Amino acid sequence: MTYGYFIRRNDFDFVINVTLGLFGSGYNVVPKTVDKWNAYDLAEVQAYAVAHPEMEVVWSGEQQKYIPKELGL
Repeated sequence: MTYGYFIRRNDFDFVINVTLGLFGSGYNVVPKTVDKWNAYDLAEVQAYAVAHPEMEVVWSGEQQKYIPKELGL
């Protein structure tokens, strides 16, 4: 499964399917113990993040869009 661009808040909190030009977009994925109605499996999202580090983004206030994490550092 593809989860598109994502934000990693920590190893147990991700935002997936982020739209690059839309601040606050995406779907938050956390453990089922935090949100039992979560539509996605956290382990699958974690595996996707490891396999696709190029898809991790951060918000650039200067550019007013999400950019690849390595460019935002």
